[in-house]
Amino acid sequence: MSDSDTYEASTNLYIGNGVGGPANGQELISRFAKGVLLVDVEGSRCWVYDWADGQFFIKPDELGREERPLDQLRMEETGLLNYEYDVLAYTDPIQFVEEAVVDGN
Repeated sequence: MSDSDTYEASTNLYIGNGVGGPANGQELISRFAKGVLLVDVEGSRCWVYDWADGQFFIKPDELGREERPLDQLRMEETGLLNYEYDVLAYTDPIQFVEEAVVDGN
């Protein structure tokens, strides 16, 4: 990837609730207008949320599944690791939900 192909984080933050998946109803924040990639590190799985209309909507894969395997090569091919999506990585997606509840979001 050349320097001209890299994406820069916006000075804006994109803030909205997740719709679907483990972040359903939880506030998400992204530095990138494309959306958020929520990663379960230990489970080797992820969920892609696209930003639209002030919310982050779960983006199913080509088979209609919300949960995706954490496959680095396939993610690079689809642009998920090319600074188009902000990445939120947890050891367990339940940790994400518990932190949101504790924080009051």
